[in-house]
Amino acid sequence: MNTNNADAVLLAVLESPRTIRGLSESLSLTEPTVKKCLLALVAEGKVVRQAGVLRTGGRGRPSDVFTVTPGPQDFADLAVLTAATM
Repeated sequence: MNTNNADAVLLAVLESPRTIRGLSESLSLTEPTVKKCLLALVAEGKVVRQAGVLRTGGRGRPSDVFTVTPGPQDFADLAVLTAATM
């Protein structure tokens, strides 16, 4: 996994809860790349997957939404990522 991609995904999820498609579109990454990053972030305990909570209309299953794991690490991660992008 590309660390820069994972950092970009984490920073975007820190800003607001996101779907794989939403992250893919906003970060100009493929959906498989975003999914791989998210699964790694979930395994690290930094991100939580909320299954089937977003319905955009139409048919099919609701999308999963990914949010930051609540806790003090939010601020530390945000500070590190923000400093890295400056």
